[in-house]
Amino acid sequence: MTTAPITVCVGTFGNEQIWSALAHDRAMASVDRQTLPPEHVRWCHGPDLHTARNMAASQSDSEWLCFLDADDELGPHYLEAMTEAITRLDDNDWLLQPATLGVYPDGSEDPSPVLIPQKPLLDGNYLIIGTLVRRSQFERVGGFYDLPMYEDWDLWLRCSLGGAEVLQVPAAIYRVHVNTDGRNSPSRSVQISAYHQVRSQYLHR
Repeated sequence: MTTAPITVCVGTFGNEQIWSALAHDRAMASVDRQTLPPEHVRWCHGPDLHTARNMAASQSDSEWLCFLDADDELGPHYLEAMTEAITRLDDNDWLLQPATLGVYPDGSEDPSPVLIPQKPLLDGNYLIIGTLVRRSQFERVGGFYDLPMYEDWDLWLRCSLGGAEVLQVPAAIYRVHVNTDGRNSPSRSVQISAYHQVRSQYLHR
């Protein structure tokens, strides 16, 4: 069977029973529905999120990695669209940006998927967790760091500073299940502090 040159990595932490059920029933179920299956799917539960994600990536031998949050989904043509985009790339480092579609607790969805507008990455993150990255670059920059939030932005900054270019792939749709009580929705002051913590590390590089 033809497969995408991609490993889908799902990392969880906390209550393993709860997150295992969600990972399998939502995130990994969406992988099962792909029109082009991945080479591998790796789910790891760890003591914290960055460890779990790095563990999942370490179990991959695919050229590309796709990180999927346990409570989110990939649209059914996600991996097919990403694979088509990959065939047009050179051997340099790239970050493949998907479109996003918000899904809400009442079952409603945004009218249509959108590509978050690009901007200088140092000013803020427009690349979601489902952005594809070459495994070789992920390993070279050190994977995910231990941060209270914005660890994906921190990773993409290191990849960008390492030479990665961004390619938008609008046909790859990442379905974001909106949770206003989630880990990335703390108080505004906490968000601002975390933003400056990440940005200050790379401001003068």
